[in-house]
Amino acid sequence: MKTGYSAVTAHVFTYKDTKSNTAFQILYADYPAGGIGKTDPTIRMAKAWDGIVQGVGAEPNDFRKLKVDGYPAIDGEVGIRASGEWLRIRMIVDSERLYMLSAMPIRPENTKAIDAFISSFAITK
Repeated sequence: MKTGYSAVTAHVFTYKDTKSNTAFQILYADYPAGGIGKTDPTIRMAKAWDGIVQGVGAEPNDFRKLKVDGYPAIDGEVGIRASGEWLRIRMIVDSERLYMLSAMPIRPENTKAIDAFISSFAITK
């Protein structure tokens, strides 16, 4: 995966719930040591957010900043132009590692499951 800093390897884990036809995904990528550790984590996540919006042909949509267990994070939704569906995304930065949680499509009947998935993630050391 190309970034504004360097190429990084993204590790992706996906689960599809066939009953609700919802895809849940966790991605993490480690940036080179010292490469981005001194930059503002929100700026890093905002650049990753812009990359997703461009990559999936999404409607630009704002995200909200938050802390997840003390880690800087952003959270929001993007509308995918081609399908008209919405994707929920949360990014969390821990030093040189970026985590991204996502789920789609967002529908009234699966909102609780998506919220539960997103909020259940924890960084353990």
